[in-house]
Amino acid sequence: MTATSQEPPSSSSSTSPPCQCHTLAGVKYELPVLPTASPSSDWMRATALAAVSPLLLVMGGVLQVGDLFQRNFSSSAKALVLPFLCGPPDRFFHRHRKTLLTQQIKETDTVLDVGSGDGMYLPYLSKAKKIVCLEPNAACHDKIQKRAQNLGIAPERLELSGELLEAYQEHHPEQQFDWIVLGNVLCEVSDPQRALDCIDRLLRNPRTTTASGGEEAPHNGGRLFFSEHIGSPKGTLVRMVQEWINPLWKCGSGGCNLNRDTLTLIQSRPNWKSFHEESTFSNIQWAVGLAVKTKP
Repeated sequence: MTATSQEPPSSSSSTSPPCQCHTLAGVKYELPVLPTASPSSDWMRATALAAVSPLLLVMGGVLQVGDLFQRNFSSSAKALVLPFLCGPPDRFFHRHRKTLLTQQIKETDTVLDVGSGDGMYLPYLSKAKKIVCLEPNAACHDKIQKRAQNLGIAPERLELSGELLEAYQEHHPEQQFDWIVLGNVLCEVSDPQRALDCIDRLLRNPRTTTASGGEEAPHNGGRLFFSEHIGSPKGTLVRMVQEWINPLWKCGSGGCNLNRDTLTLIQSRPNWKSFHEESTFSNIQWAVGLAVKTKP
């Protein structure tokens, strides 16, 4: 379910970038408008994606051969290149992540960072009361702990787990969070729908409080921040190329899928309300936004 109230871009200042306003669960968010690719660039995007196929084939071969000679070679290689792969998108979406995370998370909130990588999201989450980082790649754990230390996050406020999302939820059936962060996670999990089911159970349920006068005040549940690359619309030239090169992309990237309809899965959750912004970065479509749990 999508709940979005949009207003024309702000023109109050000639030097300020145009903004888009969204209202979700009574909170207004003002986000800078992201650049979008014009339809005329589809052919160029498709060509650029197809051109990387030989490189993906080589990368996939290197990872597979490396694992034959050194245990966990691909995991170590992935941890090594994460800053180079995730740095440019983080700079591109920095103001969105700051607006939707840093400016919204309270000091009393608990946060679950799924697929933490090298701890890239920790600067946006640092004031939370408790941060749980799920990262199955053990080669990234030292990077997460070092970044947390540099940010002044006390050890008792940080929990680091190597479990997968489903395993963590099974082992903590009563645990719920005020915030869950998904950054390029649903492109890699084996079953995105099942992962979202786990996230729904881990998001704090809505609750009702009673005021001194006896009136009941409803409160929405936990919030999900998502920043995911998504498949282009079906039937487009770009999507056809994505379908064609996805096996190579998955092999060369260590498990990432280029052609998933992640946004549709998030929007179809019956007990969530959401909004998002879309843009094209590095010839790939991205969606960044928030979802709030409105029903248990």
